[in-house]
Amino acid sequence: MRVAILDEVVLKGVAFHDVLSYLTFRDWTMASSEPGFRSVLRTHRHGSESEVVVPLDESLDDYSQAIGRIIQKVAEVEEVSELDVLRGIQAIRSDVIRVRAAHYSYADGTIPLDAGTALFEASRAMLVAAALATDEPRAAYRGSRPNKVEEFLREARLGQTEHGSYVVTMRTRIPPSLFSSEQPTLGEDLDQPAPDTPFERQVTETLARALKATKDAIGLAAATHSSQPFEDAVKSGVSANLLDSIVALTEHTGAVETDVELGWSPTRLPAPDLPTKVRFFHSENRDSQGGQQDSSRARAGRQF
Repeated sequence: MRVAILDEVVLKGVAFHDVLSYLTFRDWTMASSEPGFRSVLRTHRHGSESEVVVPLDESLDDYSQAIGRIIQKVAEVEEVSELDVLRGIQAIRSDVIRVRAAHYSYADGTIPLDAGTALFEASRAMLVAAALATDEPRAAYRGSRPNKVEEFLREARLGQTEHGSYVVTMRTRIPPSLFSSEQPTLGEDLDQPAPDTPFERQVTETLARALKATKDAIGLAAATHSSQPFEDAVKSGVSANLLDSIVALTEHTGAVETDVELGWSPTRLPAPDLPTKVRFFHSENRDSQGGQQDSSRARAGRQF
């Protein structure tokens, strides 16, 4: 069943430049443009040509209807839902972090109030820990936060929750690249950001590295019965604060497993070889690969 998006407030809030960026990155090409009025974009799919007209003036009386027609047309051409197209447009200039709490009783898209509150708070704490580690890697953070981190947190946004089981989304707006290519050159340190990489993207990349390093440290700690793997992971962004957030995500939300999925804005290439999803298990559920108990190991590791 296809659901049409009819909410004029939602459609009015869609920026035309985000529509243009989304279409461009989805292989729609500019056929013509009248500055301040409209742009016509076309694509060839399944042996036929399709066309959309994008208004370039958000004050037009029929702007929301025009955006609705574009979303409907793109959904038909790309054989996806209108909601998927809308989410793609809204997130085109943002990195998106999805935190999924999985439990059979959350399949209907609801979550107990206390568990949901813990999920939101732990997700925010995880992002704060990544921002602090981006500014300066440390084993633990206390006291006031640097201005750069405070500014980042003011600009970060919560997105709409999603089904499957219960998903919290966080968005960080990413300025587009100033250069045509950001591919690293031979010998470049892949753990260091590109010269013009904005702090917002650095935070997402730090979070990706830190989550993977945490998962790896959990496995090593289980094998060695030592906190040394967590100490070694500090340089990758792991901190006691991050581990606290993971413990909260896995133990305070009621989830049997928790996924953190990272989506990159296509307007700027991410660093290579970063994970796009990291999964943690509640202490009563075992990792099928290593048999370790993620939340209990993380809880022990946060004392390094």
